[in-house]
Amino acid sequence: MESDITFGVHDIGLTANIVTRQIGPLLSNGSAEYLYLGCYYDGGGRQLLKTINNATNENGWCQTYCFGLGYVFAGTEYQRRCWTTTDLK
Repeated sequence: MESDITFGVHDIGLTANIVTRQIGPLLSNGSAEYLYLGCYYDGGGRQLLKTINNATNENGWCQTYCFGLGYVFAGTEYQRRCWTTTDLK
């Protein structure tokens, strides 16, 4: 049996549609209402002013909760905290 070194190089082409699981509130086409904007450090003052503590918090729950209250921004911190606001300072 030949080893990979002596067997030669093989080039295999693949085509696929990659779909990520959407969380939080969804649009009618199934895509997410909220978009990931990254991780941010807010320094001394809070950018997201209202907080909700939930022992079972996760990103989808936080986004759905905030969207239901009419907030534009949602973020999570320390596993239990869900932060939200309508505008950034």
